[in-house]
Amino acid sequence: MHEVALVSSRKVRVLIADSDARARQQLRNLLEAQPDFDVVGEADDGALALQLARWLRPNLLLLDEHLPAVRSREFAVALESELPDVRLVLLSGGAGT
Repeated sequence: MHEVALVSSRKVRVLIADSDARARQQLRNLLEAQPDFDVVGEADDGALALQLARWLRPNLLLLDEHLPAVRSREFAVALESELPDVRLVLLSGGAGT
């Protein structure tokens, strides 16, 4: 009996939401250098991030937790209720940002 390894060629579709254009570009460059990721969109505020998530249906949303006009908790609840298949990762610049 032969074993067959199934390899998914499907890339992880990523939406980046950060008010800092340079941070978005750095994340995009980092992710696009990896063969398993496809950056499908960028947003510079929370309303646009949610709108793009609804439209683009990413697998992963990278969200700056200090994004203007976003309350991370409420955003996560809205995303979970509307798009339960989208995984949310909150990003923090840490101290000094």
